[in-house]
Amino acid sequence: MNRILTLLLCLSGAWAFAQYVPIEHIFSGLQPLIVTLSIIVAAVFVRLNRGMPTLEWKSLEPNKRAKLTTKIVEITYEYAAIVASSAVACLFLLALAIAGQDEIKIWSRSSSKLIVGLVGFTICISIIRMIYVVWRDIDVVKLQKELIDTAASDQQYKENNEIADKKIERMKESAVQGPKVNPPTPWEK
Repeated sequence: MNRILTLLLCLSGAWAFAQYVPIEHIFSGLQPLIVTLSIIVAAVFVRLNRGMPTLEWKSLEPNKRAKLTTKIVEITYEYAAIVASSAVACLFLLALAIAGQDEIKIWSRSSSKLIVGLVGFTICISIIRMIYVVWRDIDVVKLQKELIDTAASDQQYKENNEIADKKIERMKESAVQGPKVNPPTPWEK
């Protein structure tokens, strides 16, 4: 479902670009577009450098730990897809810049619209994928929080039990005896 929605949004963006953006305007925006895509890629590389979170893995519940590591691997593939789509968009924009505005002017109107539509598509896919990955990353962070909170609660519970056991043991060792209680006497009639 997400892929279909992404494709529909990208095709809508491509159509809007093709209909409303003259190719001459693309040339004036080449540098900002390439810089924007480069910033997106740089942000992804920073996130990729973070890798797996540093947790005491042995203290985590195995099923939740497996779910977390699976989600982290899945989101890493999403990052790779962003780098790839942004790289394709940058290469496409660079090829357009190399072709030059004078060369493009001699192309037919339909070819120009197709090129502008492709620019719109590549920009849209990069931005939409980045938004999607940020959303997925938030899910991973929530799962990390749940695991950390559970592990901390389990650790606190264990520590409290150990403290209570030590106190009970000390009480037993102290040989404290209760007061002497006389046996009950029957009531007189």
